This record gives sequence, structure tokens and C-alpha cells, in this order.
Amino acid sequence: RAAALKQKYREKPEGLALKICVEDVREKLRLYKAPLTIVFVVDLSGSMLFRIEPVKEALLRLHRDAYRYRDRVGIVALKDTGAVVVQHPTAHLALVANKLANLRISGFTPLAAGMLKAWEVLKEAKRRDSSTIPVMAIITDGNANVPLKRCLETGEVRRIEEPRIIVREYEDLAMRDVFSVAKMIAKEKIHTIVVNTNPHIYGRETYGLTVTQMIAKLTGGSHHFVGRAFTATELVENVTEKIAEDQKRIAYESSRYGFQRFPFPD
Repeated sequence: RAAALKQKYREKPEGLALKICVEDVREKLRLYKAPLTIVFVVDLSGSMLFRIEPVKEALLRLHRDAYRYRDRVGIVALKDTGAVVVQHPTAHLALVANKLANLRISGFTPLAAGMLKAWEVLKEAKRRDSSTIPVMAIITDGNANVPLKRCLETGEVRRIEEPRIIVREYEDLAMRDVFSVAKMIAKEKIHTIVVNTNPHIYGRETYGLTVTQMIAKLTGGSHHFVGRAFTATELVENVTEKIAEDQKRIAYESSRYGFQRFPFPD
């Protein structure tokens, strides 16, 4: 068909009705999109009390989209003074939905522990499947107040005391740990999406915004501030929209130069 449209502009030997050139040859191609492995780091601290239900709804919507594309989704939750893997990466929609429904508010903000746990999960996912695209989506108000129980640099075991967390003695150390883990994430080439849900712009509580902005900067990731949403519905829409857009961008950019060609069947 491509050759037929160009015949009147081509010189042809006498008796030849159709001259076909190399550039006329067409092959139908299908782009291959590498699967994403997305681990959500979810802040369950007391300061997230009025934000956690909209966040859970947003994550459920995002997982429905991931299910369509056969991406795998995992959940790491900040719990008490540490972090737990609520769900290892899976494409099982009902399983993730059930785990999301059972998330409950749980004390402090051990942000570095949550990021480190997600780093471990994604590193293992890459080891199991080298074609997967690792993504860490961090949803938090950024108010890190619990350092790691073991120093990353020296291996020293720290004794974390709850009364000292309450009077904010650990904040500087907790932030330094967060930034150290962020550098590890960047070194592992894990994509990051950082969503800050803190409704405060001014005052002592806003140091969390600086923390999340620095995480995004150190990891080369995106940063979104959605804390000014006035209703739960608006917050759900904002979180869903921002993360979904970034997921598509990451998938496109990661697959753009590494696509594989599959001829369509006859």
C-alpha cells in the first residue's frame, strides 16, 4: 500500500507496474511495557488520623489500575517504632484490598525504617525479575521522629525510648537516617514518588515538608503536596491522580529505549 501511493513519483523500468523500495516495507509492532513493582510506604502515625481512610481508598483505586496492567503491588506500613511488610508485591487484587482495609493508626513516624524495609523488598523483587521496574511510593506527612534501631554507618544498636520520642529528642537523628536511606534508594536505581499529606504550611509541624522534598531530591523522584485538600474526596482524587500520572511516566521512560518488537500474528 505504501508503495502504491508513491508510484507516480518513481521511475520504473518499462513493463513494471509497481516498483517496491526498502522503505515501503511495513511490519506491525507491539510495544512491550516492562511490569512495575510498586511498594507503597504508608505512614500510620497519629498525625495521619484524619488522612488514613482517604489514603487507603486512593491506594485501592491505584491497585485496580495496576491489576489491569499486571503490575505488582506491595505495602509497607510504619508501625510503632519500626516498619512491617503488610503485603509482599502481588497482582492479587482481593488480597491487597483486604490488607488495606485492616490498616490502623499506630503511633509514631519511623520513616527511615519504612523506606529501608521497602528498599529491601524492591531489591529482592529486582533479583527475582531483572525486567521489573522498581517504584517506591511514599505517603507521609514527613514528620520523622524515630531513628533506625541500628546505625547504618557503624552498625551500632540504638536503644529507642518512647518518652524521648514524645518530647521530640530523636527528630534530627531520624531525619539524618531518612536521608541516608534515600541515598541507598538512589544507588539501587529505584524510582520514587513522594506524596506529602501534611495540611500545615507554617509552624513547627512543617519540617515534614522539608523532609519529603529532600527525599525526592536525593532519589531523583517526584514530590507532591496534597495536604491542602479540603475534603476526603478531594484528597483521594489528588493522591490517585498524582501517583497514577507518575506511574505512567516511569513506565514510559523506562520502556522507551528498551522496547521489544513482536510481529502480530497473521
